[in-house]
Amino acid sequence: MLEPFEPGNPISDDDYVFCVKDMSERALLHYPYQPLATALPQYHLLDPAQKNLIHKAAKDDDQWDSDILSFDQLALLAMQESSEGKYLGVPLNAVLKGDVDNLGNIFSLGLRYNRNGRKSDQGFSITQYATLSATIDWFFSAYLPALIDATPKYHNKVYIVYTGGDDFCLIGPWNLMLDLAIDLDRQFKAYCGDHPDLHFLRSAQAPAWQSPHQICH
Repeated sequence: MLEPFEPGNPISDDDYVFCVKDMSERALLHYPYQPLATALPQYHLLDPAQKNLIHKAAKDDDQWDSDILSFDQLALLAMQESSEGKYLGVPLNAVLKGDVDNLGNIFSLGLRYNRNGRKSDQGFSITQYATLSATIDWFFSAYLPALIDATPKYHNKVYIVYTGGDDFCLIGPWNLMLDLAIDLDRQFKAYCGDHPDLHFLRSAQAPAWQSPHQICH
């Protein structure tokens, strides 16, 4: 069971204490940091043009009792205002889900080989296994939410349903999620040192008649 803990209180042998937010006032606490991947787009963080768009599209029976954007409101951010004052585009959201390809084989077979490509006689250690697991989890639990928050194009426009371990599920305006899928793939490859077997998005050569939107998986 999770419950708040105040520094200075006694800790029993069965307790585990960790920080879930990187807050400045707790920076000096000697507890491990547990990333908490959350992102909820909020109305008050939108720029004036986006707020105006949502108000113009609002219906009389729309409820405004929460600062958190609804999925319908979030989808409106896929539209753009033209020079004539009209809004162009399709107000739809997209769900972006992914995970690391063949991670089971990487854990069971990939750690059995040395840097020279030869199979290790001793197999792999628990330390190697735990380090790889924690490092991959850090990308999805900490790096991915920070990337969304620090990139103006995605900031306050993407819901994090879950992300951690080796997978993720995100929701946002459809046109942004196409770009986010490509950016996440590039960032993960760089994070893994361009290792050829660590990836979650495979590129494909599209026929000349297909548009980029038609080949998005």
